[in-house]
Amino acid sequence: MLLDYLPPIEEPRELHRVARPLAELLLLTVCGTIADCDDYDAIVGRGEQHLAFLRQFLPYHHGVPTGRWLTIMMSRISPALVASAFTG
Repeated sequence: MLLDYLPPIEEPRELHRVARPLAELLLLTVCGTIADCDDYDAIVGRGEQHLAFLRQFLPYHHGVPTGRWLTIMMSRISPALVASAFTG
């Protein structure tokens, strides 16, 4: 799977409060970026349109998050860490 190529990324949240696993957020963001989405709102919109596709790989029990929530969550992850997966 695409996420197998990402480096290990530490979960920045308290695990007992996590409704959407980090892998779901990363897959959503990577797929949206590949689909040429310009921002997190566009990524969320694309994810909502293609939720059945995303669920082929991960459960997405709670669907996709809002654009604001995705923005906050992704700002906690080092962009250099994610970028290194695609350059390697």
